[in-house]
Parts: sequence; C-alpha cells; structure tokens
Amino acid sequence: MSVELLIANLLRVAREDLAGARLLSAAGNRNAIYLCAQAAEKVMRAVLTSERKHAGIKHQLDLLVNLVPDENPLKSEMRAIEHLGCVRHFVSLSRPFRAYPRPASVRGFRLGRRQRGGYSPPRRRTIRRRHDQDRNSGEQAESDPIAPRRNVRAPDA
Repeated sequence: MSVELLIANLLRVAREDLAGARLLSAAGNRNAIYLCAQAAEKVMRAVLTSERKHAGIKHQLDLLVNLVPDENPLKSEMRAIEHLGCVRHFVSLSRPFRAYPRPASVRGFRLGRRQRGGYSPPRRRTIRRRHDQDRNSGEQAESDPIAPRRNVRAPDA
C-alpha cells in the first residue's frame, strides 16, 4: 500500500469517527468522547506517516505527539488534543463489569459449583439428608426418581 493511500485512509476513517461522535453527542451518549479519541489517534498516525515515522502499536496519544518532529506546524495543535487519550482510557475502564443482574438460572454456574468450592451449605444439607434417607430406607424413595438407586436387591430368579 502506498504511503499516500494509507494517509488518505487514516484521514477518511478519522472523519467517519468524528461524524459518529457528533451523532452520539447529539443523543447524549457517553461514548462520543471515545470516538473523538479514536479520530485524534488516526490523525496523529496520519501525520506521523507523512513524516515517515513509525508509530508502532501504542495508543497513548502523548507518546504519539512526542514522535512528531518539532518543525511540524501541527505538533502544537496535536498537543491541544492529546488529553483525549486519558479520557478514552478512563471511559473504557469506567464501564460497569455487570450492568444488570444475571438471571437466577445462571448465577453460580459460571465456573461450575465444584470448581468454586462445592455446593452451598443448604444444598449440602439437602444432599446429605437424601443420602441418609436412601441408606437407611434400603429401597429407592418413590418421591425422587432421579436419585441413584442404592441397596436395591436383584430379583430372585
């Protein structure tokens, strides 16, 4: 890919990010600042590419601005927007890990109960009680068709 085409694509995508940020901002969405930071990063990468500098994979805008030569007239304007990198990082970290409670059918089964230390105390008591009933009764309890059959004698032939 030619350098001119790369710069043109970076600027085109930055313009699209700004258009999206305007739409989100008009709707009052907090993610508009994230798109502004994305656009700023793409503009900085375009400037660095035009200066024949390699930006690498880092996303810290202040480090990208430091790579721009002092002779470039855009460096002072880029310094004015380098704070967007901190805002972008803050926005991505401020999202709640779980915005809504998980449904009851999923709670506790994310890693499996046995991996997280076994069953809860009430469940352990229920299991122990059923086990003792099965052991003491000698036959399978009629009320629990799923419980394992223990102490069942084979029919006499």
